[in-house]
Amino acid sequence: MIGGTPADIENYPSMAYLFVEKAAGYDYRGGAAIIGMYWAITAAHCLIFIPDFLIKSKAAFIGSNTSYWENNFVKHQIIKKYVHAQFNKKELDFDIGLVKVHNPFDGIYEKPIKLAVVNYGYNDATAALALGWGTTDPLAYSVVSRLRLAEVKLKNFKICQENYA
Repeated sequence: MIGGTPADIENYPSMAYLFVEKAAGYDYRGGAAIIGMYWAITAAHCLIFIPDFLIKSKAAFIGSNTSYWENNFVKHQIIKKYVHAQFNKKELDFDIGLVKVHNPFDGIYEKPIKLAVVNYGYNDATAALALGWGTTDPLAYSVVSRLRLAEVKLKNFKICQENYA
């Protein structure tokens, strides 16, 4: 999280992350948010790094209930993944996916995130929070061990489309 600051799971109990288990330990694959008792939402581009054979071999998980992704977490085995049918990995359009887990999210710091209502409208420049364990260096890929947050300003949708579409 470039420009972010450390955060505690106690304040953001919907935060979770994808990882796979390997002989050498755990391999972080991306962030997620708990949305239901057995469900999490994530970016489709993160699910590319969790192939079906890892799910079938019971080596793919969601970790949660911790501020430090490598320590003291609750491990939830992934049993199914869903990538948006229109996901385009080149453009990252429709970059959304769902993950179903075997055991429920019922830990003390495992709560569903509150989702916006259909057709929710936001005001330009509204402050929003981005959370995760991503890189803090724009020039290198690395994963920080502690949950971080950064405040971002929401941009006008039409201007964003014109500049980035």
